[in-house]
Amino acid sequence: MEEIGEGEIELTCVDKKREVDKEGIRRKKCDVHEDLEFKTKPQLALEMLHGLQDDDTFPFKYVVSDTIYGSTPEFIEVVENRPGMVYFVAIPSDTLCWLERPITREKEYKYKGEMRSKLIVEKTEKKPISVQALAKSVNDYFWYRRKVSEGTKGPIEYEFSKRRVTLSRDGLPHKTVWLVTKRTIEESPTYSYYISNAPVSTRLKTFVWLSGMGNACSTVDLLFSPKLLHSLSVFLQV
Repeated sequence: MEEIGEGEIELTCVDKKREVDKEGIRRKKCDVHEDLEFKTKPQLALEMLHGLQDDDTFPFKYVVSDTIYGSTPEFIEVVENRPGMVYFVAIPSDTLCWLERPITREKEYKYKGEMRSKLIVEKTEKKPISVQALAKSVNDYFWYRRKVSEGTKGPIEYEFSKRRVTLSRDGLPHKTVWLVTKRTIEESPTYSYYISNAPVSTRLKTFVWLSGMGNACSTVDLLFSPKLLHSLSVFLQV
């Protein structure tokens, strides 16, 4: 009970019997055990990767995923830490990169009377640009039309370009990877962007093939099905 003003009193009543455990009801309805915790798609994918690393039943080399996983550094790092494993992941159009790795240096500064240092990009270096801006600046001469798959109305084709770039993380140069850009063949094309840690010698046809696998999967989960893993292992033997 709380007095609001002259002659006015607000009564606040809480009926404990009406308090409902909504999460408990949802768990019971969906038959979800209490000890089962919520996990994001990237977290589930990481568990799958760790499980497959310990199981040699389905050997695989390539990991293809959409932007949900391509935007998760922890997921990419797990793939990179496995020798010989190659990722080909979609990334957002606003991902920043440099065409050439910028020069950096250590800058000393004082903080609360203590000397510290941090890595910075030299002022003479260019600022990173988005992969979208980079794609729009590529001359038509450097776009290559390739068939990705066969459709009901004929071959499905896109135009591709690839080049090495250095990704930006927190304003600093991070890792150097392949940037593969795919666009539809029309007057106002739609662009898709991918990065890969594939070897420098990797040919465009490999990225074209992987982009087709990405269209079929749209998520990393399907990449780990036995049927798809078998197709990957057969591809590696060709």
